[in-house]
Amino acid sequence: MNENREAHVQVTTLALPDAGARSSKVFAPLAMLFVAMLLMQGLWLASAQGVAGVDAIATITFGAETVIDGQGASADGAHVTIDQAGTYVLVGSSSDGSVTVDAADADVRLVLAGVELTNPTGPALFFKAAGSAAVTLQDGTSNTITDGGESEFDAALYSDASLTIDGDGSLDVHAVYEGISSTMHIDILGGSIRIFATEDGINANNDGVSHIDISGGYVYIETGIGDGIDSNGTITISGGTVIAQSALVGGNSGLDADGAITIDGGLVIASGGSMMGSVSADSSQSSLLIEFGPALLPDTLVTVRDPSGVDVVTFAPSQPFVEILVSTPALQDDVEYTVYTGGVGSGEAVDGLYADGASEPGTVFGTVTTASAVGGGRFGPSAPGGQGGPGFGPGGGRGGPRAPCLRPGSGPSQA
Repeated sequence: MNENREAHVQVTTLALPDAGARSSKVFAPLAMLFVAMLLMQGLWLASAQGVAGVDAIATITFGAETVIDGQGASADGAHVTIDQAGTYVLVGSSSDGSVTVDAADADVRLVLAGVELTNPTGPALFFKAAGSAAVTLQDGTSNTITDGGESEFDAALYSDASLTIDGDGSLDVHAVYEGISSTMHIDILGGSIRIFATEDGINANNDGVSHIDISGGYVYIETGIGDGIDSNGTITISGGTVIAQSALVGGNSGLDADGAITIDGGLVIASGGSMMGSVSADSSQSSLLIEFGPALLPDTLVTVRDPSGVDVVTFAPSQPFVEILVSTPALQDDVEYTVYTGGVGSGEAVDGLYADGASEPGTVFGTVTTASAVGGGRFGPSAPGGQGGPGFGPGGGRGGPRAPCLRPGSGPSQA
């Protein structure tokens, strides 16, 4: 196939003798038809390849009509079914549309290249059957998916196969139920993803098997009655930024795993109820777990400050919370950090996170010291007005040791 994405046509004007006037009347329409065919070919190449910069077998455009330019897909109104392996580019918008992949054992990739899709009766993107499922967020594009109605496939993006999300574009997910869900594994390699879900933000639900791995990108989550990130197996975060906020009902938390939670890199902030699961001692990056006792109100500023006065994290959760887990490469082993509540952030917050720290840190809540082995034993952080004693120890009825934990009343008072 021609790799050029534009059709370049040079038209040369010929001086025809009078005797050829009759033939020129025949030639001109043919020439125009030839030019039109070349231009159409160029437009097809642009739509099938140039939009996403990949070798797509079809571009699906949502709008007043649903247009499928290529092969492997069919449409019923704005509800599209894909039944062949390949890469498909999605553009345009529909308030009553969806994409269902029904291609058993096939590798299917959806490239979101500026699409806004709402399905009032189920998932907006549904991998019903596939060998592997992938979603790429095209660089420089903004995308939105929204689910609705009652469906056994209860997520805006639902996959019955292992799901990979990558790219450098953005995706907003608005979910009546869960945001992104897989019956197997979920791997997030890149992209900017913001999830607003009633139930779990991200869920992988194969008991003892599923993993959720985040190695890059930006993930922001708010839930109504669910966990931020919930795996029936393990959670591993090794890069990117993850801000996961859960509802303060039903024992939900920012991170919830039946197996290990491993943090090897990236900025991680998880807030909400008490964390169901523990940060693995095999993690290579330090974490702090801060428990506040009585719930704090939304938008209460929490600042973690190092001994030199540098703010490591300044964050204001958007929902009530009793606990915050913080992990960042800026945390050092065996260093005592001071935790403040209230105060005023410096500069503008993005999703509650103040990159410039706090201009006024507020009231000292307590201090806590990291350890070389994250969660690898008992810790005795201090808090104002309390009695000395250990923090959370190994196990605690939750499957293993936890990160150094600051709890109200767990140590001597601090000035």
